[in-house]
Amino acid sequence: MALEIPPEKKNATKLDTSLLPLNHSKILIPYIQAMAAAPFALEAVQMEKNGKAWNILEIGLGTGILNSFLHDVFSSMNITTIELEEGMYEIAKKYFGLVEDNYNKIIVGDGLLYLQKTAGQSKFDVIFIDACYNTVVEVMCPVEAFLMKENLKIIKEALTKNGIVVISVLTFEDDKLSEVLACGEFRRNKSRFAKKLKEIYEKFEFYSEPNIE
Repeated sequence: MALEIPPEKKNATKLDTSLLPLNHSKILIPYIQAMAAAPFALEAVQMEKNGKAWNILEIGLGTGILNSFLHDVFSSMNITTIELEEGMYEIAKKYFGLVEDNYNKIIVGDGLLYLQKTAGQSKFDVIFIDACYNTVVEVMCPVEAFLMKENLKIIKEALTKNGIVVISVLTFEDDKLSEVLACGEFRRNKSRFAKKLKEIYEKFEFYSEPNIE
């Protein structure tokens, strides 16, 4: 997501940024770039339009950068997003251009409870989890509920046969990473995954280097 400055205003000394249009096809934040690219690099979803509608679940809306990118760039995605805090949902709508329609549904509520209530009803090709604490703890993201084995089983059951989970991880303790996230495809063939990830970055015009160490 980026603000677009019209050519006639590029030399202006003052700008009201609230009036500038938002370009949702761009992502400037590195960790969101990585989250957006991962499902394509792992071939859980495809770049090409092949007539298939991909079902996406996003737990944790934030300001809606990932949500708006996927909705803006890929018309073949049915996106459901669960956001715990109504205030964050309102901020995304008011200041970050969040658009809701038949293909982009936002629900204010608990993501884990949503999965429990819809168990057996919905299957997703990709589940994004970007749910974090708002206080400083050893593992900021994801919240502990998404690390518990019984809840991971619920998440797994909500996936399609080739579906994947993409988790945002923020920790101040390096030794905690192994407890939080392990990508099977990455561990099996690191060089292949790295190559595909870089290809996706180039297609999306993400001008940063993916860090897969």
